[in-house]
Amino acid sequence: MKENIKIGIVGGDARQLAAAHALACDGFRVSCFGVPKTQGRYKGFKICNNLEDAVAGCDAVLLGVPYSPDGKWLNCPPGEYAVSVKALLDTMTPGQLLLGGRFDDTLYENARKYCIKAIDYFTSEELTVLNAIPTAQGAVEIAMKELDFTLRDARILITGFGRVAKVLAHTLKGLGCEVCICCRRKSESAWCRVYGYSFCPLEELYGHIDEYDVIFNTVPSVIFTMELLYKTDALIIDLASAPGGVDTDAAENSCTRVIHALSLPGKIAPKTAGEIIAGSVCDILKEEGVL
Repeated sequence: MKENIKIGIVGGDARQLAAAHALACDGFRVSCFGVPKTQGRYKGFKICNNLEDAVAGCDAVLLGVPYSPDGKWLNCPPGEYAVSVKALLDTMTPGQLLLGGRFDDTLYENARKYCIKAIDYFTSEELTVLNAIPTAQGAVEIAMKELDFTLRDARILITGFGRVAKVLAHTLKGLGCEVCICCRRKSESAWCRVYGYSFCPLEELYGHIDEYDVIFNTVPSVIFTMELLYKTDALIIDLASAPGGVDTDAAENSCTRVIHALSLPGKIAPKTAGEIIAGSVCDILKEEGVL
């Protein structure tokens, strides 16, 4: 059954190569275009010379995370490929599935015009929870490289308490850190007590921000303004997607070190992240009756 199903992969980073390898090992026919040239140990799939060959006859076409940086061009290795969203849709045929990460309303609307069903695999709860593991690991790795002291006994502030924040807090607690969670929902304070974290309501952050050695932000909206940045000399590692949680102009004019760490799973653990994506693809194919 799987050998009769073809999956095309267009664009992305090392995660898509790992996903291609995992899907090919699982028995699917996989063709790729616009992926990184360095394959390494990722094998079993076909690298195509053009978009048409990669997409032709596919049951599903898989894009990267995010699918596009601007809604017009697909997320492909810089300087090597340039594939527009329109070119992809023009190449696809009605009935094919389009799978990708962080789709927007414009993509959904355009796909409908082509009678193509677009599905954002990044909305999968299982994927996002599992994806938080390499993200947390990457965040800790950055902190270890940047700090001149050990994380043990370090005073850590995490803003937000979503999936990434929960996994990160658990990881840091295991390393012996003093972890404080800062978010808007005061109801989360009860969970912090259960897990052994301290809690700071977001509206009270100004009065406490100078108490921490490292700050990890997971909130995708600007909360670290100039007023807050001038009160701390902590290292800030911003894990949130654009626009992030830090006022970049204010950060440049302050002494605060800010690292905006995006797409960590693809950089830190592409094999694991790719296998997670492959698993979600299989789930979607089953739900859509393809598999």
